[in-house]
Amino acid sequence: DVPRVGSAGLSRFRDPGAGAITNYRVEFETTADLKAGTELFMDYGANWFKERDDELGYTPLEDDFLWAGEALEKMVASNVLSSESDGNEERYKLLTNIISSIDKRKANALPKRAAELKRAKEEGAAAYSAPGYIREIKWLEENGTCIDMVQEKQSTIPGAGWGAFLKRSVKKGDVVIVSPLIHFPYDEVMNMYESSFKEKMNDSTAEFYDGEEEHSNRKKGEKIVGMQLLANYVFGHPESSMLFFPYAGSM
Repeated sequence: DVPRVGSAGLSRFRDPGAGAITNYRVEFETTADLKAGTELFMDYGANWFKERDDELGYTPLEDDFLWAGEALEKMVASNVLSSESDGNEERYKLLTNIISSIDKRKANALPKRAAELKRAKEEGAAAYSAPGYIREIKWLEENGTCIDMVQEKQSTIPGAGWGAFLKRSVKKGDVVIVSPLIHFPYDEVMNMYESSFKEKMNDSTAEFYDGEEEHSNRKKGEKIVGMQLLANYVFGHPESSMLFFPYAGSM
C-alpha cells in the first residue's frame, strides 16, 4: 500500500527528482451505498458557481437543494399541487415565479413542472437536477474506459519516485489509461523571465507573462531564464505552439 505521506525514497537534499513528485496522497471514500454506474462529481465550492452566474445562471447550491427537498416533501404530502387536477401547472408556475423573485437559486432547485414533483421528491432534489448521472453498465462498456488498470507504487528506477504499475495483464494495443487534458494554446506561457524587482511590488498578483500591471516584476520579452516545472509533464509537437497537460489522478 502507498502511504498517505511519503517521499518515495527520495531526499530533497540528494535527489534532483524530489521536487517533481508530491509527498502526499489523496483518497476518496463513499459515505453511502452507490448504485453501479453512478457518476461522481467534484465539489468546486459555492464561490465557483457564484462567480459564473452570468454564464451558468443561478445554479442551486447545497443549502438550496436541502431547502428544495423539504419543500418537495410538503408539496407532495399536501397533494394539492402534485395531484392531477386542472390548473395545477398554472398555480405551480405562479408559486415558482414568486420564489424566483425572492431567491433564484432556490427556484432553480425545484422541478419546472408540477407533474414532476413526485418523481423529484422520490429521487431527491439534487439527483433529479442531474438526469443521466447513473449510466447503464452496457452504456459504460460501449462508451467508457476503465481507469483501474494501474496502481501507484515506489518506482524500481532509482531516483524516479512514484511509478505506475499494471494491476493485470494486457495485450499489445490495449488502452492502459486515459486522461482528460488541459490545453495551453501558447507554449510561451511555460517560459520564466528574469526578474526586475520594483519598489512596492506585490508578488501575490504578479503576472509572469503579462507585465502590464504596475505591480508586476516580470515582463514578456525580457531575458528567458528557464521553464516552469510543469513543462516536464505536458505533451506537444515541434510544429505547434499548443500544449496538453493530462490530469487524471492515476497519471
